Amino acid sequence: MPISIEEVTYQYQLNTPFERTALRDVNVMIPSGALVAFLGHTGSGKSTLVQHMNGLLRPTKGRVVVDDIEVRAITKRRDKKQSLLPLRRRVGLVFQYPEHQLFEETVERDVMFGPRNFGASEDEAKERAHVALRLVGLDEALWSRSPFDLSGGQMRRVAIAGVLASRPDVLVVMNRRQGSIRSDVARCWRYSND
Repeated sequence: MPISIEEVTYQYQLNTPFERTALRDVNVMIPSGALVAFLGHTGSGKSTLVQHMNGLLRPTKGRVVVDDIEVRAITKRRDKKQSLLPLRRRVGLVFQYPEHQLFEETVERDVMFGPRNFGASEDEAKERAHVALRLVGLDEALWSRSPFDLSGGQMRRVAIAGVLASRPDVLVVMNRRQGSIRSDVARCWRYSND
């Protein structure tokens, strides 16, 4: 599924004294099946850019097209009502800080949330969660624990499993630590090729 980012500008806190431009006239074309990395120093706009790919952020100017779904800047009242659920179903995003992504009482329930949110039955969501948790190598003894009682690495695995359980067409992994990028990508690559 191709992703096209066209003339995208994004400004935080628009029309306030704190307004800051994070992206300016960015153009990126990602073909279907590509493995892409955005590298840069802190504050260079990497996270801002990838958050546009599943509609967590909408451009101040320009547009993002994911396959046949287009997301533009909000210019009219009807733009605010655009459902981004189909886009989020197709583009899964693993945050760079897993604690920003986890919220349920148990690991199992947390990983089940995505599939349930996208219409899976309770049984199907549980099966998908179990497959994803095994894929990322999280010990079954931890599935009934709170995700917030886990180590940072274990929380990262839960966050990845939560996205994988939703079976997105595109997987975006934000990572702040260079050393763990390789293992995260390997886990996700293994999933996409199964």
